[in-house]
Amino acid sequence: MAELHLDEVKSIGRAAARSLAGDDLEMVDAVARPDGSDEVSYFITYRLTRDRDREAIHKLFLGISHRVRDTLIERGDEHYPYIDLLGPAPTLLPLGV
Repeated sequence: MAELHLDEVKSIGRAAARSLAGDDLEMVDAVARPDGSDEVSYFITYRLTRDRDREAIHKLFLGISHRVRDTLIERGDEHYPYIDLLGPAPTLLPLGV
């Protein structure tokens, strides 16, 4: 089983996000580390840049998960990608407003 360079995994993750959500999703982090079974896995975190309803978020999560997994397998890497979606960053107001 091949293990892709983390930069290539990040590129795959960005491409999946861009193809499914355009500019509404940004990659926050991507790391390779052992999962609970001590197998190396990819942990990729995205942040939504705008609110979506629960059903849209669920479809987006599944779409990205499948797209990343399928692309990894096509390139010979069978490590599992764990995908996290964070909500939009809160808007901070200055104190005293």
